[in-house]
Amino acid sequence: MSNVPSSWPIVSLYDFCNPKQWPTIPQTAFVEKGYPVYGANGKIGYYTEFNHEQPTVLITCRGATCGTINVCKPKSYVTGNAMALDGLDESRVSPKYLVYALRNGSLAQAITGTAQPQITRQSLTAISIPLPPLAEQRRIAEVLDRAEALRAKRRAALAQFDSLTQSFFLDLFGDPFANRESTVRLGEVAEVLMGQSPPGSSYNTNSSGTPLLNGPTEFGERYPIEKQWTSEPTRLCQEGDILFCVRGATAGRLNRADKKYCLGRGLAAIRPRKGMAANTDFLFAVLDRYYDYFQAKGVGSTFININRDELQALPIPKAQQDKADALARQLTAVEKLKTAQRASLAELDALFATLQHRAFRGEL
Repeated sequence: MSNVPSSWPIVSLYDFCNPKQWPTIPQTAFVEKGYPVYGANGKIGYYTEFNHEQPTVLITCRGATCGTINVCKPKSYVTGNAMALDGLDESRVSPKYLVYALRNGSLAQAITGTAQPQITRQSLTAISIPLPPLAEQRRIAEVLDRAEALRAKRRAALAQFDSLTQSFFLDLFGDPFANRESTVRLGEVAEVLMGQSPPGSSYNTNSSGTPLLNGPTEFGERYPIEKQWTSEPTRLCQEGDILFCVRGATAGRLNRADKKYCLGRGLAAIRPRKGMAANTDFLFAVLDRYYDYFQAKGVGSTFININRDELQALPIPKAQQDKADALARQLTAVEKLKTAQRASLAELDALFATLQHRAFRGEL
């Protein structure tokens, strides 16, 4: 923090709040209507009681999203998967400023563990943030709020394109859940290859060997992002395969393979059989509809684990070639529009990063 203005004191997190993990409640105790429940990644359901009357800054404290910042709504129940920054002294710290300060890379040094990253009360003692005068904090938060609002609009537009894709699919083929008599099993029209993790000793991050995918942490907007490699590849997907998450809270998430990858046990590859009308675009659109279905299977259980038999048994609408080709054309057109929106969002992301950098150097 050497570039912080000298007039801004660097203050320990514990000097103005009391980080705390509250008891976690089982999903079996959730209700249809009640007070919002916040877990590691935001709101996850409803409960009959609340333990936070006011909006509170939350830090995800375990898992792949460790260090993510959320803010709960008034009268919410915060579980132990998030660290609640209770007792915030708002006479010294603006809550919105605190959110941006923590998102500015401050939490990296508090994350411990590799296989299961976590943040503890003890590790948070290492966290300090710069505290300009309260009026300056509010001004910084206001500027960043405006920039963030523009980014949110672009993200919302991208989400609408996803809804449009689903509308195209339903118009052409109907809902596979409602029309089971006109469906076939996924295994009849596609090959399903389950991942198998290579030996841990073969992993590396210096681009040696075959790129390795273990789950959605390596997923990009459309294609995976290489982060690690293996010198002893096991199960290999092919270019053009659909990549399907089969385990955990992200079961059902999809990406496309732009090259050959080694797949860990958290993923499966789905490949259309030759000579079938069910092309890759068609199958991707079908499988995208199953995300909520697989997430619902995990309610009340501790871990979602989709096996090969379940995937092969999924009902897939029978696809006539002309309709499958029409869907492919529509999806290609939508993808071009999404590409333009992503480019615009990337520009806004760069602008936000610049503003954030200047904000915490006292240059706004």
